[in-house]
Amino acid sequence: MKLLLLSVVALVFCAAVQAAAQAQEGGRTGGEQTEEKVYKPGEVDKRAKITDIPTPEMTDEARRHSFHGEVLLTAVLAADGLVTHITVIRGAPYGMTEECVKATRGSKFEPAIKDGRAVSQHATFSYNFNLY
Repeated sequence: MKLLLLSVVALVFCAAVQAAAQAQEGGRTGGEQTEEKVYKPGEVDKRAKITDIPTPEMTDEARRHSFHGEVLLTAVLAADGLVTHITVIRGAPYGMTEECVKATRGSKFEPAIKDGRAVSQHATFSYNFNLY
C-alpha cells in the first residue's frame, strides 16, 4: 500500500512539474495564447533572422562533472518579436537544459515575412558544450 501511495504522489508531482514547465516555457506573459499559423522556414518569403542569442551559462555542477554534450530545443519566433513555445528535444543534466531555455528565450530576431507581413516561424536551437 505504501508503494502504491508513493507512486501516486510521485505521478502527481511529475504532472505538476511538467504543467508548470510547459506554462513557463510557453514564453508569453499573462497567459496569452495565439491561434496564428506558425510557418516552417521554407513556407515564408523571408525567413526569420536571428540577430542575437545569449550564451548559456555553464553551471558549477556541469563544470564539476566536466559536462560535454548537446541541448536541442525548438521554439516559435513569433511575429511580435517574442520567442515562444520552447520545447526540449534533447536535454542535458546539471541544469544545462534550463540555461539553454533561458538563453533561447532571450534571443533577438527579425520576424519572418510572408505576403508582406510579419509572421511566426518554427526554429531549432542547438547548443554544444565541450570542456577540454
